Amino acid sequence: MRTEPFPSLPQGFSRRDVIALMADIGRDIGLGPRLTDILTRLIGCTDPDAWIDPTKEPIFYGRQESFAQKLGISTRQLRTHEKTLLKHGLMERRTAANGSRHGSTGLGLVLTPLIEMFTQLLEVREARNARYARMKTLKATRSVRWATFRDELARLSAEDLLCADVQEMIAERETWPRTDTLLSMGEARLSRHIDAATELCTRLSNWIENHADSSCEPEETFRSYIQKDIQMNLSETCNHTVDKRSADKSAQAQYPAPGPGGPVDCREKCLRRKPWRFKGYFRDNMDWITRSLWRARTSNLRCKFEAVTDPIMPLSKRQTPGSHPWGSTSRLGRLLATEWAVSARHFV
Repeated sequence: MRTEPFPSLPQGFSRRDVIALMADIGRDIGLGPRLTDILTRLIGCTDPDAWIDPTKEPIFYGRQESFAQKLGISTRQLRTHEKTLLKHGLMERRTAANGSRHGSTGLGLVLTPLIEMFTQLLEVREARNARYARMKTLKATRSVRWATFRDELARLSAEDLLCADVQEMIAERETWPRTDTLLSMGEARLSRHIDAATELCTRLSNWIENHADSSCEPEETFRSYIQKDIQMNLSETCNHTVDKRSADKSAQAQYPAPGPGGPVDCREKCLRRKPWRFKGYFRDNMDWITRSLWRARTSNLRCKFEAVTDPIMPLSKRQTPGSHPWGSTSRLGRLLATEWAVSARHFV
């Protein structure tokens, strides 16, 4: 009796992964479509737990006649396919002396070798995928070389195209294989072709550099001039003496506001006679003045205050209390300055 555990698949893999792997890499390990199909069907007829349970072994013990009928082939053809799979080392034959198979006694086609070489088969698939990615990159490079050669020819005039050297390079380009056949060339052969295509494009570019461009047409992808010397000092005429008049200034910024129209003893006139006191005090105490004006609660001032700080108002026209210093560019500042004299008795 066997005391050692049977091989099992790595953690996370199951019988389904083995079937998918063999269907994917059957051609890479030398199996034809028919052999690959037979092998995957054999795997599908085994116990799923036998692939992950160390106490069990995956065995196909079905009768050859029944299995051949299911495949639609003769028993003789099935025997031939089984021998081919045995030669590839993908399974072992374990039968009785008369060739009978029994699941209870562990007799049949044993697929344990597939479990033992499962890691190597995964590496085969990874190598195949990496090779295919390199082939795709080489194919894209060939497309770039084709476009480069075409664009370089477009720079030549009709006379240059008739030159013997150019005609020779064009004839060499005509021998390039078609794009739809590149992936079937093999990596080594495709690499050599890419090297030859690169050398041909370089020869054409060098030939054009040594001859004057005479296509008389602008190149679409021609880069614009870029200044190389960043230390160059560009002279610029100062426009300080230009009279801009009201450009970039507030409306009527140079015109004084009309004076108060009250009686002689009006306190507003008294404050206007001392602008230094008014402006300096207002600039240094902007937040305190704003709160004091709001506490004053004059109906006219509160209506104007709410209109200026209304959130529905456009952001470019809205101001927040105390967010701007003293100046003619602030609506809130002009509003507070206008109401200063009216409410001055509350905080002066």
